[in-house]
Amino acid sequence: MKIGVLTMNYAQNYGGVLQSYGLLKHLEKLGHDVEIINYRNSGVNSIGSIVSKMERRLKSESKPAQNKLPKRPLTEKYLQNFKDFKTNQLSYTSLTDENDISRICSDFDVVIVGSDQIWNDVYTNKLAYYFDWEYSGKKIAYAACTILEQAPASRSHKLKRLLNGFDKITVRDNNTSNYVRGLINITPDLVVDPSCLHNYSEFIGTNPIGKPYILTYILSGEISGSNRNAIQLIKQNMGDISVVSVCIPSVSVAAQSISDIMLEEATPIDWVNLFYHASFVYTDSFHGIMFSMKYQRPFIAYMKDGQRKSRLQDLIERYNLGNIVTDVNQIPQVFKNGIIDYSVVGSRLTLETERSISILNSAIND
Repeated sequence: MKIGVLTMNYAQNYGGVLQSYGLLKHLEKLGHDVEIINYRNSGVNSIGSIVSKMERRLKSESKPAQNKLPKRPLTEKYLQNFKDFKTNQLSYTSLTDENDISRICSDFDVVIVGSDQIWNDVYTNKLAYYFDWEYSGKKIAYAACTILEQAPASRSHKLKRLLNGFDKITVRDNNTSNYVRGLINITPDLVVDPSCLHNYSEFIGTNPIGKPYILTYILSGEISGSNRNAIQLIKQNMGDISVVSVCIPSVSVAAQSISDIMLEEATPIDWVNLFYHASFVYTDSFHGIMFSMKYQRPFIAYMKDGQRKSRLQDLIERYNLGNIVTDVNQIPQVFKNGIIDYSVVGSRLTLETERSISILNSAIND
């Protein structure tokens, strides 16, 4: 079949581009002709969407102010690395927006929206990731995700109508499941992130550091009790090995103070290889956790209030993880209990992946 994948393909972050690649490669392996839909919103908004944005702004202003994370602009090399990866590793349609996406997708038998946080954006004029455009083929959501607990009142009627138009909805976490159920009273299937559908073996080479290392991938700043103290506790158990930090400079360079080697221009391929060879991983990232679990790396993750919390809480519950903490003082107990038992977690992830593949295949072929 000819399949289009509609995701946030313009994001310059590792998890976003690698989940797109994982889904595309999985579908290609099954014999499908797959392209990423090169969609970008035009930025033209209706009066209704402007009102919705005002609702969101009022809600955000009522919340306590968050400390700003240290960050730096993305370099030309960083941006070129992502451009090269997309050019060399992914297949795209021509550029489109909400006004032309129907024409671009008219030849696809199936369009899959997902994964990542595609359903966060409910404030634009056209809700492209909800199929707010004419399409006569099969409409599937795979591992869709949102941080919203419920839809804004001004958009709920439209969202109900659009979600009811899907042929199959699957989601990545319980928060999104509750969001969908609150709108259309249907409980969608929970599936694994697309990064679980592909092994990325083509990206694995030799140890890029040449010696054992603790890898950090930090997006939200300090853990309660400080990242420095967390690393010291990890070293007490792992030995005094080097700390290698890969970061997205425009998001945070909080890892700089704890790093022996700071990588601000790693390619997506470098990122995968760094996780594969790490002796230990310290992260607050959903995809940092997923790739640690994928390659069965020992890791400690930390969780803070904010956008990533619901996704990490979901992982704790689904895989019974005891190594995702909220405070440095919890780390000694994590080591005492044993970081992670991959004989259990690995089996569970394998079963979840097999089940997800079966659900996706049925949605496409039935």
